[in-house]
Amino acid sequence: MSNIIITGCNRGIGKAILEKFASNGWNIWAHMRHKNEEFESYLLNLAVENHIWIKPIYFDLGDEVQIKESMKNIFSEKKEIDVLVNNAGIGNYEIFQRTTIQKARELFEINFFAPYQIIQYCLKKMVLQKRGVIINISSIASLDANSGDSVYGASKAAMNLLTKDLAAEVGKFGIRVNAVAPGPVETEMLERNHFRKLTMHSLLERIALERIATTQDIANVVYFLSTDDASYINGEVIRIDGGRK
Repeated sequence: MSNIIITGCNRGIGKAILEKFASNGWNIWAHMRHKNEEFESYLLNLAVENHIWIKPIYFDLGDEVQIKESMKNIFSEKKEIDVLVNNAGIGNYEIFQRTTIQKARELFEINFFAPYQIIQYCLKKMVLQKRGVIINISSIASLDANSGDSVYGASKAAMNLLTKDLAAEVGKFGIRVNAVAPGPVETEMLERNHFRKLTMHSLLERIALERIATTQDIANVVYFLSTDDASYINGEVIRIDGGRK
């Protein structure tokens, strides 16, 4: 039985990833920012249903000390870490001239430096194990030019390059590092960001499959990359956008 850390599990893509791995018998450290008794109850039921353990962990991605303490707690359990999925992040859809330097720093702190720190801790364990998989959730905003995506896209693009360089660095230890870059996905973030200003028709016009991705579409690719079926895929940023036109 394998063990996985997933950040940002309480909604959207993170929750779909959580459910995908749980249904396939993986043990899970499920990260959330704040304690949520209702969601903890859901995790308990999910664990019992799938005969696994799911342990909630809490930290703010903007707090280095909280991240450090949470990782120390995981290490103290003396269990292997087979997979890390860096899913949690924040969006920002504003033209460059209206994006303050404070907001830009926050985006990089949450979308780049927090995963960076978590990866460093997990690598200590994975290098000793001589195996492991790291998957970073990126965005097509990191690959395509779109008005309003400059700083958010840059934070995800930094993660893409880290993914590729890290894959080259730690492959010799049997560790694979990949990223997935979703297009528009049916989540709360989609409702909050600049896509709300576009009609569904204009969105679908840019997607060859003529539908918005579901969170399960993303979770399926993440799961595949975590398995031996993807044992020779390393250092890739995989678009999941339905065929962008």
